Amino acid sequence: MSGRKLAEIVVGRMERFGLSVSELAEKSFISEYKIQHLISGHGSIDILEEIEVAWLESTLSCRRGYFTNKKVRESDFVNAIPQECASTEAVEAIARLQRFTDNLSFIDKVYEEFREPTQEERKSVSDYIDSISECVNKEGR
Repeated sequence: MSGRKLAEIVVGRMERFGLSVSELAEKSFISEYKIQHLISGHGSIDILEEIEVAWLESTLSCRRGYFTNKKVRESDFVNAIPQECASTEAVEAIARLQRFTDNLSFIDKVYEEFREPTQEERKSVSDYIDSISECVNKEGR
């Protein structure tokens, strides 16, 4: 991605939240110098450490990969708000909603990973193992 395109993305996001360079620097713990370099159009995301990219995404209520992945930007809730309807309050409310849905999705994935299988799922797995055992026993004869 070109430095100018990255600058447009960062500046656009800053404008959505009504943030100046100094406010973004203060909230994201990234130096004003680095932010200025990014939005000048001459820098790349590579000038930031990985943790700084995460802080920038968090401060600007972006999903992970927002600055480098067009699909992530296209699915962004905040970008879906028409510019003429985008008061800072509306943008912040939509950003909170996006964070909530992302957190809920994460919790759901964790729950699915660690939940106990249902009786029906256990039976299904047991039946599958039995059918494999039968096949192995038939071939072994």
